[in-house]
Amino acid sequence: MPGGKAGVLTDPRQALDGGINQADGVERKKDPKETDPKEEAAVRKLWHKYEKARKFDEPFRKQIALDQKYAAGTSDLSWAVTTNVIGAFIEILTALLYARDPDVSCTKSAQVDDSDQNAQQMEDFARTMQIVIEHLWRKGKLKRAAKKGVRSVLSNSEGWFKCTMMAEKIPQPEVETKLNDARETLRRLEAQQKLLEDPDDKSPEDIEAELEEKKDLIEALESDLELSINKMFVIDYVATSLMQVSTDVTCIEDYLDADWIANEMYVDKEEALERFPDLSAEDVKQAKQYFQTAPKELSNRETNNALPQGILTAESAQAFTESPGSEGESDAFLRVVELWDRRDKHVRTMIDGIRKWPKQPFEPPYPTSRFYPYFYFAFFEVDGSRHPQSLAWRLYKLQDEYSATRSNFRITRERSIPGVMFNASMIDDEQAKRISNSKHQEYIPVLPSDQDTPLANCFAAKPVQGVDARLFDTTVILNDMERVSGVQEALSSAAQQRGNPITATEANIEQTGTGARTTSNRDQLEWMLTDMAQYTAEQGIQALTTKEVQRIAGPNAFWPEGMSIEDLFTMVELEIQAGSTGKPKAAHDQQAWSTVLPLIREMIGQIEQALAQGNTPMAKALTELIKETMIRLGDESDVSRFIPNVPPPGTPGAGAGPAPIKPQVSISLRGEVTPDVANQLAQPDLAQNAAAQPPPTPPPGQGAPALAPSTGAPPGPGGGPQPVAG
Repeated sequence: MPGGKAGVLTDPRQALDGGINQADGVERKKDPKETDPKEEAAVRKLWHKYEKARKFDEPFRKQIALDQKYAAGTSDLSWAVTTNVIGAFIEILTALLYARDPDVSCTKSAQVDDSDQNAQQMEDFARTMQIVIEHLWRKGKLKRAAKKGVRSVLSNSEGWFKCTMMAEKIPQPEVETKLNDARETLRRLEAQQKLLEDPDDKSPEDIEAELEEKKDLIEALESDLELSINKMFVIDYVATSLMQVSTDVTCIEDYLDADWIANEMYVDKEEALERFPDLSAEDVKQAKQYFQTAPKELSNRETNNALPQGILTAESAQAFTESPGSEGESDAFLRVVELWDRRDKHVRTMIDGIRKWPKQPFEPPYPTSRFYPYFYFAFFEVDGSRHPQSLAWRLYKLQDEYSATRSNFRITRERSIPGVMFNASMIDDEQAKRISNSKHQEYIPVLPSDQDTPLANCFAAKPVQGVDARLFDTTVILNDMERVSGVQEALSSAAQQRGNPITATEANIEQTGTGARTTSNRDQLEWMLTDMAQYTAEQGIQALTTKEVQRIAGPNAFWPEGMSIEDLFTMVELEIQAGSTGKPKAAHDQQAWSTVLPLIREMIGQIEQALAQGNTPMAKALTELIKETMIRLGDESDVSRFIPNVPPPGTPGAGAGPAPIKPQVSISLRGEVTPDVANQLAQPDLAQNAAAQPPPTPPPGQGAPALAPSTGAPPGPGGGPQPVAG
């Protein structure tokens, strides 16, 4: 290669991973054909433990497959009417529970005495940490993952996230999010090189295409735009069927106490070589292949007559199976398992069919107090059950009853269509066909078999059974579904049945009812987000430098780079403001604010007056009174944003300040005393009063006036005290 390209495979790698993958020096890997017997035994043992736990939770994954079909409305397509009420309820609750990213509240920790100068640094650090967490979540696309998580909880009972800070340290945990940085481009280039070394019966055209792709990767790696590492907080949603918790915990809600937690990923052959540089093309050939399940056609309901309970298996919940399918057009994927072991604080990676570690076991690059990067939440926990319930499971029988009622109503209406019967002996087929094919307002000549029989005697109306609409009323079913799900739409439905538009009062009552029913679910979500905020802070303080934080939060940001995570929460406290993830409660918020606003206006003046007089305890007491009042009214806003800060005395805008205390000196003299002697005698008392109260600062441009003792008599000549007769 020319001089510029010769360093592509060495210098960039040294800059990215600190020289771990240098070509010279330390040997990166052994011969791929040789396998360490101890390593092979360790991999086999861990696989056995993992597969045993998967077998234990097999019924739960079968339930996931069933719940997902009910949530999608495809549980039984043989119904004449298939209205997906469960799916509609899931969409409504998802929009109510997570409409926006949460408001992170980061405040300085409570201190017995916070009057020292460190209190201001703690305030600055709390504000900086809040801005950094919100920035990392926004860059990591929290809302997109959280929407999936809420929908997953409602559809199949559990929601899982995997979060980690991606920075310079190597190795890193496996994530689904693409970083699109120089490190990823370099690994893709190395994977292309391995594939070219092992063509595997590829045609010359395919090899030429891969060479061209490799050339494009080299150009991208050499460009200035790609020569940087993308530091970001990755937030991945993990499907419930891909998560596995060790069986030593009886309830998944206690997952933080589990011995280990693992998640599966499916990657194609080239991506596996990118992620795991220690693998060779020969290793990849030994791996077991999986194929993505092709979408099924749902238009023909005749092929789906069997109920899903009898035909679904645990593999039905998986998006990848070992069977390539009848088409055989799906690409092959490898099954990758990443297992986090809390007992020895190591992360281990395995690939199904490969007898060695694709990546050597490692400790997390940015350790945290909770160890696990997984975050779990659920809405419908059940005592004594390992896994929670889903909304789809709670509603599936009502959904079946609703579908049966609507289907029977449709069939009854179709059978109740009016018709005409005729005497076949009097009207032959040709004449009957002419009648049935007739158009509106058409004269139809009919020749009966018996010319003497009146035509009216040949036809008669078909008897139709009367339809009782009360038998097919679904109001009771929908009311039950609304009560179970928490979706309050009874009032709007009643107003629509009356033919009147819903009023503002009814809308507020409906919104209030919905908020009350979803409060518990929102609490579960916010508790999980609070744990995620603390986890983000612990990783951010280790991965981000002061310069990077100042780029995010401004030049005045305070960031104690390198602080121990044990000391982090002695300075700040993190929480998610209640209700901040849901849709704004307009009626409640307006009512609370209309009550709080006059109180704040009145108290601000009193606080400002107390601060101007130097009465700091009174100002603090009034501020705490406003905070407590707002909390009791259901508003947890930061009151300090509304309180004006009084500048220190002597600074512009500080005001006159409190009146200075003038020293009172009384001197009684007998005889004649010169002014110098009088001043000398008064100095001890003046010094004592000056120590108790410093004299006021003179106005700018004026000198300090001479201080003369007060004798109670008019001054004498030369400014001294007048002698007092003895």
